[in-house]
Amino acid sequence: MTVPPTIQALWGHSGPFNDYSRYIRKMYGKRIQKIGLDGGFSCPNRDGTLGHGGCSYCSVASFAPSYQRETPELREQIEKGISFFGSKYGTDSYLAYFQSYTSSHGQIHRLEQAYEIALGHPSILGLNLGTRPDCLEPAVVDLLDKLRSKWGKPITIEIGIESTLDRTLDRIGRGHSFADSCSAIEHLVSHSFDVNGHLILGLPGESRNELLAHAPRLNQLPLSGLKIHHLQVLKGTRLAREVSPRDFLGFSQEEYLDLLMDFIPRLRPNLVLERFINEAPVDQVITPRWGGVMNYAFGAKVVAGLEARGLYQGVWHES
Repeated sequence: MTVPPTIQALWGHSGPFNDYSRYIRKMYGKRIQKIGLDGGFSCPNRDGTLGHGGCSYCSVASFAPSYQRETPELREQIEKGISFFGSKYGTDSYLAYFQSYTSSHGQIHRLEQAYEIALGHPSILGLNLGTRPDCLEPAVVDLLDKLRSKWGKPITIEIGIESTLDRTLDRIGRGHSFADSCSAIEHLVSHSFDVNGHLILGLPGESRNELLAHAPRLNQLPLSGLKIHHLQVLKGTRLAREVSPRDFLGFSQEEYLDLLMDFIPRLRPNLVLERFINEAPVDQVITPRWGGVMNYAFGAKVVAGLEARGLYQGVWHES
């Protein structure tokens, strides 16, 4: 089964899913690299607003790049990120990605200062904010609207949905419901922001059928893109102390790949898929241990698996 011409035209290629790297290249006409930044923000699950200690699976150190850990100064993080990726990939244009903690949680003047520093850099073409659905009060949305107009650069918001099941969200200590995610996404889209979702596959207590059922629920939301991760149990997290082997799927690579072969075809074809795995440092991972496989290498396995089965994103999507 080949990808229909109408979907190939939508994606701009004949691959089996709507992948982010080609989407970005199509949008900007060249490779654009994300620079992960730490704006010094906190999280309502850590600073006492909702709780302490963070969500049960969260280890911020697992996704902080080396240049980010070396300095708290934002301008220096940007320059070090540009130096790192420029020498590695030869890129000269970037997206500033506020990834650590909750990047819309804090005093408005501090948020504005951090966003202005990033947007004001000549090599930064846009802003990506990783956040929670309950940290997007009107003042924050108004600020983002103002800065988008001022700088003429796109701002994309990545919402941590994590699961569409409220019992799971309660169990991992998210402090919000799936309905909260839906409301936040719809509100941002009503303000003409692109919104991407973040989903974790394999959270404790979710069966394979329940994991697959996330897809049609996400299809109903006005998301532009989706970032999918498998769950990793990391050292020092509450999940590492709480998880029971009998309710944690703990995929092998082959099992997770097989799940994606069922999951991706259920997603609507106009949803841009950014990635499929988490890349925590190997020495921080308790389970599942895959030996440090990188996202690009695993993505190649996804492509090969879908093509071998004659599947593609959207083939099982019900309009």
